[in-house]
Amino acid sequence: MRIVRFAVLLGLLAQLGCGAILQGVKAGMDASKPPQTLTTADKRLSVVVPGDWTRDDSLHEEADLGAHQKVKELYVVLLDEKKEDFEDMTVEQHAELTLSSIKSSMKNCQVSEPVKLTINGCPAIQHVINGSVDNIKVVFIHTTIESGKSYCQMLTWTLKSRWGNQEDDLRKVIESFRDQDTAAPPVNAK
Repeated sequence: MRIVRFAVLLGLLAQLGCGAILQGVKAGMDASKPPQTLTTADKRLSVVVPGDWTRDDSLHEEADLGAHQKVKELYVVLLDEKKEDFEDMTVEQHAELTLSSIKSSMKNCQVSEPVKLTINGCPAIQHVINGSVDNIKVVFIHTTIESGKSYCQMLTWTLKSRWGNQEDDLRKVIESFRDQDTAAPPVNAK
C-alpha cells in the first residue's frame, strides 16, 4: 500500500530541494503562464497549479499525480487509494494512518492539530508538519480527502525558510483538488 511509502518521497526531497538551490535553476520560472490543470491517468482527479510549475509524477514512485516549481521549492504529490481496500475506515482514521508514516520518517517532527475542511464537496482532514529530512528543514501540508470512491493523500511542501512566502500558493493548489465523480460544480458554472 502507498500509506507506508513516504520514506521514498522524503528521501527525494533532499535531492530535489537542495539541488535546485545549489544549481541556481532559473529555467521555467514564468509567472505569466496561465494556470494548468493536471489530471490523473483516469481523468477523475485533478489539481490546478501555477503555469510555471512542471508536472513530475516521479516525485513518488506510486504518485497518481505530481508537480514542482524547483526555483521556489514548491512540490505536490497526490496518491489515490480505493475505499474498497479498507475495512470500516473513516477519513480521520486514514489521515492518522498516513500521517504516522510521515512522522516516523522525519526528525524533530511537529504536527498541528487536525483541521476539518471541505474541498470542492469532499470532506478532508489537514495537518501542517514541521520537521527535517536529511538535515533539511521542511514544512508539509498533509491533506487527506475523502472522495466518493477513494481516500486521496495530497502532500505539498517547501523549505522552512520559504514557508511564510509560499504557504498561500501551496494552499491554493490543495483547494483546487477536484474529483469529477463527487465534486461540487464550479462556482461560475451555468
